[in-house]
Amino acid sequence: MSTWNCPNCGATNPAPIHNRPEITCAACAESFSAEYTNESAPPTAVPKTVTVELTSKHYKKKQATCYILMMLGLSGCVVGGLANSKIILPGGFISFWIGAIWLLIVRVQIWWNHG
Repeated sequence: MSTWNCPNCGATNPAPIHNRPEITCAACAESFSAEYTNESAPPTAVPKTVTVELTSKHYKKKQATCYILMMLGLSGCVVGGLANSKIILPGGFISFWIGAIWLLIVRVQIWWNHG
């Protein structure tokens, strides 16, 4: 589980599970943007930008797979149409729509789980 440190009080907080542009410290109730400069670091350290990732890699992999499937389907439709193939064209069409429907399902899952 990832965490972030509050720049105001230094408290360690769990990463939020929503995609709001602001995050709130549980200790001091101060709100910050989801991307802020960590100024609580020692003065000798270079300030570092901390980004709280709101969409997990699991969903990003699913989205990438959907886009790849859609691109393969689209290229199959183009190749099948140019070659006048009765096998490649329907396969590309079906592949494209499976990718599109799957992408819609993944987007709903992201919305459902990350607000």
